[in-house]
Amino acid sequence: MALHSGYMKRLLPILAVFIAGCLSGEPGNEATIDPAAGIIYPAGFSLAGTLQCDQTRLSEQFDVAVNFVRLTDSIEQEDSCLVQLLIRDKTSHAVLDSLTLSSIFYNDDVFAGCDNARSYTTRHQADREIYNGYQGDIIVADLNFDHLDDIAVISDVGFTSNALYHYFVQTTGRKFVADTYLTDSVAYFPEKIDPLRQQLVTRVPAGVCCLGIHTYQLGNANRQWQQIAYETIGQ
Repeated sequence: MALHSGYMKRLLPILAVFIAGCLSGEPGNEATIDPAAGIIYPAGFSLAGTLQCDQTRLSEQFDVAVNFVRLTDSIEQEDSCLVQLLIRDKTSHAVLDSLTLSSIFYNDDVFAGCDNARSYTTRHQADREIYNGYQGDIIVADLNFDHLDDIAVISDVGFTSNALYHYFVQTTGRKFVADTYLTDSVAYFPEKIDPLRQQLVTRVPAGVCCLGIHTYQLGNANRQWQQIAYETIGQ
C-alpha cells in the first residue's frame, strides 16, 4: 500500500501497535496523545476516527481482530489510515500473527463498520452485492488452493478503476506472508476462483467502453503464478 513520499515521512513516527490494547511511542518524538483512544501520533495530525472489530465468522481456521485508525494531516488536509489485523487462534485466542498496513486511498466508507467483510470459505456475506470490484475491507478465501485460508485487505478503493487489494497467504506454520504477485500483478480481487483448474480470473475496466478478462494459472510444480490469457469484451 504505497504512500506519497511526503506522507511516508510524516507517518513514520506513528506507532499504531494495538497488541493487548496498549500503544506506545518512541521517546523524543513530538506527539499528540489521545488518552481516550489510547493512540499516540505525531504533531500535525488529528484523530478522525477509529474502529475495532472481532471477525469470528470469516474462517474456521482463525479469527481476525481489526484495529483501524484514520488520521487527518492538518497541513495537507487529507486522511491517512492505519490498519492492523491480529490473527488469533479460535480456541485459545492467542495471537498467531499480525499484519500492519497503511494507506491514503481510503474514502469514508472504508472500515466504516464491522460488516464490511466477506468470506468465500465460510460463505459469510459471500453473496453480498459487489460494486466496482469492492468486495469488502477484508476478504478471506483459499487463493492458492492449499486448503489454508488466505486474507485480502483493501489497499485502494479505486476512484478511477476497480478496488485494489493487498494479499497475504497463510503458511503451514499459521503465519501470513505478503504475496507480491497477487498484490502487484493481479491486484483486483478475482471474479472467479477455480480450484479445479487452479486459476484466478479478474474482470476489470479496460478503457471507457470495455472490460478486460485476465486469467492467472498457478503452476503445479513450482507453485508460481502466471497470466495465461487475456481478452477484451465490449468493443
